[in-house]
Amino acid sequence: MNKYFLLICFYYGVLVSCSVTNYQIISNTNTGLNFKEGKWLMNYIDTTFENEIEFNNWISNDFNNLLGNRLFYIQKLKDNQLLKKISIEPDKSTLEYLKNNSNSFDFFINIQAKKSISYENASAYQNSLYKTSNKKFYNIGVTIEIYDIKNSVILYSKTVKAQNTYYSNKYSAHLNSTDEGLLKSCYTKIINSIKTNSIY
Repeated sequence: MNKYFLLICFYYGVLVSCSVTNYQIISNTNTGLNFKEGKWLMNYIDTTFENEIEFNNWISNDFNNLLGNRLFYIQKLKDNQLLKKISIEPDKSTLEYLKNNSNSFDFFINIQAKKSISYENASAYQNSLYKTSNKKFYNIGVTIEIYDIKNSVILYSKTVKAQNTYYSNKYSAHLNSTDEGLLKSCYTKIINSIKTNSIY
């Protein structure tokens, strides 16, 4: 009897720990890009992920394929004059600053990847089996923006957000998507959209 009870507990734990990922796409531009012209400068990647090197490699591989030797990295510039941080969604004065301090380039690539984790007590489900339950949220967001430096305008801006939610308890298996998996998924949605709608 005990064996069957434990088996039921295990499968119940597996079911309640199953996760669902919801995506939200925020796009401020609907046009593609022309990667055949101009010199492109990529900003420092703004990320809170531990595996920053792998994320940078994904980005480098994709944009190198799009731009070849017309892609430059801000951290490799010998005479970098951009002392001010260029954040996502820059205002007009920041775009003017970018223009005045990087006028040898035509376009600027700005990428951000952020994550957060939060919990919600599942008090509504508390019973003899489910006393230590928590609802856990993984929130991932990736933004890619591209600016026309000489005209001080934002040419492209798209954000993909993912929220992975699951319940965990002392019987449950760890079935939620990994941080890296959600990050890859968000980034892939944006870069695939860019490739589909752009000239390169």
